Amino acid sequence: VFQTVTRRKVGATSALPDDAFRVRLTPGPVPDSVTPGQHVTVDVAVTNLGPHVLPAGGKDGWFQVTVGNHWLDARGKRIVNDDGRAELPQDIEPGQTVEVVLDVEVPDRPGPLKLELDCVQEAVAWFGDRGSSTMIVEMSSAAPKRGWLRRPGRKPAEPAHPVGHDVEEATMQMHGVPDELMQSWITQSGGRVIDAMSWETLTGIHSPDWDRRIYLVGRSS
Repeated sequence: VFQTVTRRKVGATSALPDDAFRVRLTPGPVPDSVTPGQHVTVDVAVTNLGPHVLPAGGKDGWFQVTVGNHWLDARGKRIVNDDGRAELPQDIEPGQTVEVVLDVEVPDRPGPLKLELDCVQEAVAWFGDRGSSTMIVEMSSAAPKRGWLRRPGRKPAEPAHPVGHDVEEATMQMHGVPDELMQSWITQSGGRVIDAMSWETLTGIHSPDWDRRIYLVGRSS
């Protein structure tokens, strides 16, 4: 028994209608006090208040709806325009609510802060710019105590690679195998496909980017 991706899904390919940019964002508990540069995870419930489906997938990384955030100072002036991103686990039907986990990074400045949560259709617009209400969460950012990050006099760690040395960043690529090709490989290798099942139908887990199948294979008689 094994599972593999077959074909990449193509979700939204164009901008949503103007009346689709309507959501309600409900955050879970967040710390009142944070430190500059700290990463904080925020649970966010997203409710679709519009009459159209909000797509979790898009074409080549564009046109899907995601949850993001900005940072504001105490007066409401935006100091970080675009910070974290969280993908939707599935398309959101009108009136439906889904939950995401958003990772945000506290700006490198102490003092009162406001975390502004919003949705965005990638390459199109932020929902807040189209009239939807954003969610504001107030926090206080305090500089860590002196010596908290590094003991006085302690020699900083050496970099993993010498400065100026070219290092290729590691990446992982995803390549699907179409169902008909996978089944032909199994047959040519002396196997027998007992069943080829939809991953989403069997597990109930939505995959916004790839079609996935689970294969049950036996030895050919």
